[in-house]
Amino acid sequence: MTTRPSTPFLAMLTLLAAIAGEPGDLSAQQMNGASLVGKKVITKKGTVLKVEGKVVYDEGRGESLKQGLDRSKFHIYKVRKAREGEVWLSTGDVTAQGWTSVSNIVPLDATIADNDEATRETLFNDRNPVIRALVWQALGKVDEALADCEAAIRLEPPEDRKFAYFVRGQIRAEQRLYNEAVEDCTEAIQLDPRYVEAYVNRGAIRIRSGSYDHALGDFNKAIEIDPRSTCAYYNRGVVWTKRKEYDRAFADYDQAVQLDPAYALARCGRGGAWARRGEYDRALPDLDEAIRLDPDLANAYKYRGVIWHDKQKFSKAADDFGKAIELDPSRADFFTWRSSAWFGIKEYGKAVEDGTRAIQINPNDASMYYGRATIWNLLGEHGEAIADLTRAIEINPDLKSSRLCRGITRIAMDDLAAAAGDFGHVIGDDPSSPSAFYYRAVAAFEQGHFDLAIEDVDKAMAFGRSHAATYRLRGDAWYAKWDYEKAIANLDYAAGQDPLDHEALDGLAWILATATDERVRDGGRAVESATRACQLTDWKNPEHLATLAASFAEVRDFENAVKRQQAAIDLTEDPPTQELRRERLALYAARQPFHVDPGPRGAHDVMSPGERRASLTAFVNKAILSEHERARREATAGEIIRRADRENTATKAPWVDHAAALFKP
Repeated sequence: MTTRPSTPFLAMLTLLAAIAGEPGDLSAQQMNGASLVGKKVITKKGTVLKVEGKVVYDEGRGESLKQGLDRSKFHIYKVRKAREGEVWLSTGDVTAQGWTSVSNIVPLDATIADNDEATRETLFNDRNPVIRALVWQALGKVDEALADCEAAIRLEPPEDRKFAYFVRGQIRAEQRLYNEAVEDCTEAIQLDPRYVEAYVNRGAIRIRSGSYDHALGDFNKAIEIDPRSTCAYYNRGVVWTKRKEYDRAFADYDQAVQLDPAYALARCGRGGAWARRGEYDRALPDLDEAIRLDPDLANAYKYRGVIWHDKQKFSKAADDFGKAIELDPSRADFFTWRSSAWFGIKEYGKAVEDGTRAIQINPNDASMYYGRATIWNLLGEHGEAIADLTRAIEINPDLKSSRLCRGITRIAMDDLAAAAGDFGHVIGDDPSSPSAFYYRAVAAFEQGHFDLAIEDVDKAMAFGRSHAATYRLRGDAWYAKWDYEKAIANLDYAAGQDPLDHEALDGLAWILATATDERVRDGGRAVESATRACQLTDWKNPEHLATLAASFAEVRDFENAVKRQQAAIDLTEDPPTQELRRERLALYAARQPFHVDPGPRGAHDVMSPGERRASLTAFVNKAILSEHERARREATAGEIIRRADRENTATKAPWVDHAAALFKP
């Protein structure tokens, strides 16, 4: 009859001795430490871990020479690095890490390998199902792990049952069965009211379910029982951080790091808290050190990536998010963040790929479809964008940004009535939305409803949207109504408000050069404005060149008028528009200026349907980029990282995550 160990820890030692055997039993591959880097392993009884020659953990005595390490916890290590005859092991959670002989370790996947019947028989004959459950858990065999936990709960004495409840609680938490996981931890605490790790685990589960007050109670109790519990201090710091009580958070993180300077999670948490405060120079050293201590800490890469992203160092951000994805490809938020980084460096194809992967992981998050639609639009795939935005609205009808973006996209597709309907829906929900009024004004203008356009622009301005493009739109509408004075006033103001607004400069020059009312025309000023518009567009915009040609014709410089008009024709790809501009060229060659009444759309030049469609697409791309940039500026680092903090939850990319504020002034 087998004598049963009295504690889970001794049971673990018995199991490991049975599995590992003697050093001579190891295969040649197992003896090669370099081949094991990155793999999970277990250690044999008597294993000693050393740092700089000093023993820091002694498996033989079953105790850590540092404080705060649960002595009954079954340790599964990861091999971080190797040197001749030795490997560096780390548990990846608290303090058990250091160098040991390669002969002391056994790869975890060799303990219950499906094709290793001899090892399986040895393990299953051992009467310690709760320890075996931990091995199953580490190997991702959830059903087997739960079965062994339940067997232990039925058969083990109280001392071992509490450990079985604890382990089952961990497994259920990983499955997001938070209520059941809390119940298991509570059962463990009832069996042992001083079970510190059970309090810590229950508190950590309550953090994930949003029960912060109850979580604080658990961590306070754990610290009361064991004032040196680094895990309790770290997790309590997490709660304070989520509640934005940063001074308390720093105090707890500091205490955890003081108790154990090698505690990577505490440094990661403290780095995240500094980042929330916008103190990146203090955040980055903590995150760098966390990664050095635990190269597999995915969240540390994520948080550091978010900082790089907020600093607009998108390539570095993409690298960090990529590393996080390597470590945990099941996290949708990692893919959405990297998608946003690709977006920042205009790698739109890669951004779509990552956005698609995030949607595959979490297909019911409206904001993910919104984010991908943004990229589809910039790729010119407006139909794909409409499909994604429609799906986002189906999932979350209250996401105002989805309707706004769909309306903008419909402008690009010349579906103006439907676009106005989307903007009207937003206005119905939010009568003070300046962007909805502005974009509805654009749709009205393009349909030739100039009075409605002016009315909506006035409302957009009243609610705070008073940037240059808004004045430019109102100027174009007044020009279409033949009110030169108001048109010039608005376009002049727009150009003065934003000296880089080449469209306002072009519109102003066009009226000054071509108006039928000679009291309005000012050829010299027209040449000045049109020249500046061409300079801002690197002399590659055919419409601006045509305006400059008309301006030169107005001051009777027909040589330059012919030269610039020919350049405009050379850059024009649309045949009907080329023909119209050739007619103008002949006029200048005959030494005659060009004067024109406002057209039915108030256009600066005559455009074919194809060119007009291209113009609308350019407008949409600029609008999307403008809204994205404004959202990025408004989003504080604290808000970004707070939302990135949700473990195993789809975190929204910045232009998606701040959808509620996206279209506010």
